[in-house]
Amino acid sequence: MSSYETAGRRRTKSGLLSALPRTILGGMFRYLSAGWTGLALCMLTGCASLPVDAEPLRVTLSGLSIIDITLYEQRYLLTLRVQNPNPRTVNIRGMDYEIFINGQRFAEGVDNQRIEISPFSETTIKVAVVSNTRRIIEQLTQLDQHRAFRYTLSGSVYLDGVGALPFRYSGSLELAPEPDVEPARPIQTGIQKE
Repeated sequence: MSSYETAGRRRTKSGLLSALPRTILGGMFRYLSAGWTGLALCMLTGCASLPVDAEPLRVTLSGLSIIDITLYEQRYLLTLRVQNPNPRTVNIRGMDYEIFINGQRFAEGVDNQRIEISPFSETTIKVAVVSNTRRIIEQLTQLDQHRAFRYTLSGSVYLDGVGALPFRYSGSLELAPEPDVEPARPIQTGIQKE
């Protein structure tokens, strides 16, 4: 017989019940302390990859062109400029992003390009976004209300060893004002009527 069984036989019924919570709590404490230790190690290794005082990556819209138009959806090619204002190399393993025009979602996309950006440098990335016909129609119906397109590019850049870093960039595109048209004046000639 084991010592636990021997000890259990000598105890009264109430003694077994009082010993049970200590046994369970002792096991839970071991698991919790191992979990906290593991969490602390994960946090330390993640923080070691990117310093606390690191600047966020700057992601801006540099260009937009049409890839494909069908009845139901449109695909566009975005050129994004990504700047690394930090003294460490950044390894991008993917991105997700959305474009909003005048406060309404216009297009979204994901990309899994692996890109390395050296310290204090920049690069351009070409990525695809998808929109649908309903969103295009909504924007065209509001064209008379807005003389400028306010756009917002937002999403996350996924870095090796760090995880997701969100970004947000806003800008506007002014439409040319409608030209003022003056009424036509009669042409004057050198001939005068008498």
